[in-house]
Amino acid sequence: MVLPGSGSTTNKNKQPTITTFTSEARLKEIGEEQHEDILKTQPLFDDKSLEEYVRHVGSRVAKSSDKPDLDYQFFILDAAMINAFAAPGGYIYVTRGLLGFLNSEAQLAAILGHEIAHITARHHARRGNRDVLGRGAAVAGGLATGLTTGSNTLASQIAQLGSLWAQTALAGFGRENELEADGLSAKYLLESGYDPSAMFDTLTIFKN
Repeated sequence: MVLPGSGSTTNKNKQPTITTFTSEARLKEIGEEQHEDILKTQPLFDDKSLEEYVRHVGSRVAKSSDKPDLDYQFFILDAAMINAFAAPGGYIYVTRGLLGFLNSEAQLAAILGHEIAHITARHHARRGNRDVLGRGAAVAGGLATGLTTGSNTLASQIAQLGSLWAQTALAGFGRENELEADGLSAKYLLESGYDPSAMFDTLTIFKN
């Protein structure tokens, strides 16, 4: 998930163009600009132990991602709304409202894994190029998950349920990329030692 307008707003109200060929260095610069803008309107939640916990879980999942060496940074926004989103370059945010709805560490890992996947799959750079570069909802939401978890049932459940992020239309990525992020998150959960079914549990909670 990404906040409306993320990927297109800078400190100087410019509209940077993010293309498929945007370098990692440029994505990091854009992410830094967006991070500064976010903190101007969204204060961080002041709880050091909770911040460290989110950072610990996120870092564990990130180490099993396709880009483990990226400098990921995790933040809790002091907002009651239920939201999570990523900015280019490794910036990942969850709200305190979202954390109140989760029932396990694995579910938090699933949320963070989804946002990490947006970054590793370069979805910020791929917006506007979905038809050419997307893998497709069936592959990302179903087949990829089934292959990595060995569970066809789980893969089918995730694919049939669809993605919370795809359905809300809060993101600028589109359904295909959101489902890809779901599939990659399940893969990262498995490889980092979490139960990948937490992806399904989390989506079910939000859908309900």
